[in-house]
Amino acid sequence: MIAIAPYKGAAKVMLDRGWLNLWTDQFPAPALAQEMLSNDRLSDRVAQLVLKRFNGHADLADLPADQNGADLKAILSYPRDALLRILGLLWQAPVLAPVLPNAHVRQTYGLSNRAELDLALSYRLQTPPTVVGALENCSDFADDGVLCLLAWFEQFDNALNDRLTLLFPKVAQNVESPIERAMLVARFIQDPTAREVVTQ
Repeated sequence: MIAIAPYKGAAKVMLDRGWLNLWTDQFPAPALAQEMLSNDRLSDRVAQLVLKRFNGHADLADLPADQNGADLKAILSYPRDALLRILGLLWQAPVLAPVLPNAHVRQTYGLSNRAELDLALSYRLQTPPTVVGALENCSDFADDGVLCLLAWFEQFDNALNDRLTLLFPKVAQNVESPIERAMLVARFIQDPTAREVVTQ
C-alpha cells in the first residue's frame, strides 16, 4: 500500500499498489514508476510526479472551497468496492429495473440484496434509457461506477481531478454522458438510502 493525500491538509489515503501499476505506461521512464512503486519512502511523491506529468502541477491540489468540498470528503469515506458497484447499479437502473422480475437477470448480475433492488427501482427514472445504453453492454457494475465518479471529478480543477483519479482504477473506455453521470453522483451523495447500502 502507498499513502497519498487527496487534497492539501487531508489525512493520507492508502492506495493499492496494483492500481498504481495501471499508471506505469503513462510515465516517460517506466523504470522510475517501478522504483516509486517499490520504495515506500517515495510514496508521498507519487501523486506530485503524476501531476507534473499530466498538467504541470508540482503542488498538492487544494480542497474545493464550496459545498463540493464536503461532498468530496463524503465520497472518499465510502468503502471503495461497494461504492463503485452501487454507482454502476444506479447508472444501469433505467434499463435494469424493467427486467428485475426475471430471476435469471438477478442471478446474472448478483442482485440478491433487497436494498440494492430497491435502489435500482428508485433510480429507474434518473436518466433516459437511451443515454444509459443496452443492459447487455454492461459487463460489471463497478466499471460503470468508475466512469460515474470520473465524470463527477471533472467538476474540479485539473490538479484535484488528477489526484482523485489516482484513487480509482483507470478504465480504457471513454466517459460518455458526463453531465448525467455527474448528476447521478450528486444525487447519490444526498440519498441516505444509497449511503446506508454502501456502508453496510
